[in-house]
Amino acid sequence: NPFYVEELLNHLHDRGLDPHRHGDLVNLDWPASLRSLVLSRIDRLHPPLPPVLKAASITGLQFALSGVQACQLGLPVPAGCDERQSLLGFLQALADVGMTSPLPGEVEPTFSFRHRVTQEVAYDSIARPDRVQLHQRLAEYLESAPTGTTAGRAQVLAHHWARAGRPDRAWPHLLRAGDEAAAGYANEMALSAFTQVLDWLPESALPERIATLLRREALFDLLGRHPARRDDLAELTLLAGGLEPAAAAALRWQVALRQARLA
Repeated sequence: NPFYVEELLNHLHDRGLDPHRHGDLVNLDWPASLRSLVLSRIDRLHPPLPPVLKAASITGLQFALSGVQACQLGLPVPAGCDERQSLLGFLQALADVGMTSPLPGEVEPTFSFRHRVTQEVAYDSIARPDRVQLHQRLAEYLESAPTGTTAGRAQVLAHHWARAGRPDRAWPHLLRAGDEAAAGYANEMALSAFTQVLDWLPESALPERIATLLRREALFDLLGRHPARRDDLAELTLLAGGLEPAAAAALRWQVALRQARLA
């Protein structure tokens, strides 16, 4: 594994050891695995680089300066710098030690973890309460940021709100992501999104449950999954009992039309 060899050499270098000197290696405490090797290296970074790296891991394999800044780490700001300049310096320092790489050509300073294992280890090392808080801060920032035409934004927002323990804030974004996937003929992705939305929706959210079931049943129809269609249509029939008479009649008529195509 080239990455393991690279991290092992970094492990020795950080301790001032020379792999060519036998005496340097005799009493060395060798890491038990690649993940423990990476974690050891993260822990040895000079403050405040470890919390910066961990905040970056919240955003994923690639991360922009604004996303890390949104995590509100409360880091010390050197004299003569503003918060953004200071944080950019820390991110560049992480690139200098080989943890990340800058991505050229982006609108704002953007970096990527050099290896997915580093991102995963950094993420897993965050205490759960801190992880929840960081996801929520990032989700709040993304919701308030200009939408533009960023592809996959709804999916990203759903992910962060879910990781923040807020399915009530996640499901509207995931429903939108499912609609986008269906429009792009990514049917399995759309089915997965609609199914997760149904798991998150409270029983009291009757109109939303009905609308999502109708979306999912239509996809099952498109894919020829008729047993799954029957299950969704049966559930829609039951849910119709909780609607006002006119709305219930309209839904039952819609269900009847769809059931007719199953015959």
